[in-house]
Amino acid sequence: MTPLELDHLTKLSQAQQDADAAKLRAIHSEEQRIRSQLAALDATHDSARDLPALETLQQRRVGGDLLWQRRDGRRRRELQLQKARCLDRKGTARRHLQKSFGKSSALQKLKINAQTREDHATNTRRFEAMAQIGVLLRSK
Repeated sequence: MTPLELDHLTKLSQAQQDADAAKLRAIHSEEQRIRSQLAALDATHDSARDLPALETLQQRRVGGDLLWQRRDGRRRRELQLQKARCLDRKGTARRHLQKSFGKSSALQKLKINAQTREDHATNTRRFEAMAQIGVLLRSK
């Protein structure tokens, strides 16, 4: 593999890693949004539970409390399902990020090793050229 090809592959793998990281960040922000909605639902439920019985008497007479509890339960199940799907996507995205990080890291190490070998070969050629110049100068 030529140094130019290795450089292109390194840049490509870094771009893939950055894209995978961006996907994971987006999924993480979606997860936080869902968690905050669940927390808000919990807070609403807690505040309604703490209301005095006189304030909720009218709702109970017409069955509003049962309707609200059913709606609350449906919303909670919906949010929990969204969170589960989000966590599944997050796990997949995390595995993709780990894989792309490994590829990027390996290619960067290969690039460094290739550069080190190239530098060593260049230094060896320079040393041999200086030695030949020294031999030529001594022979005069």
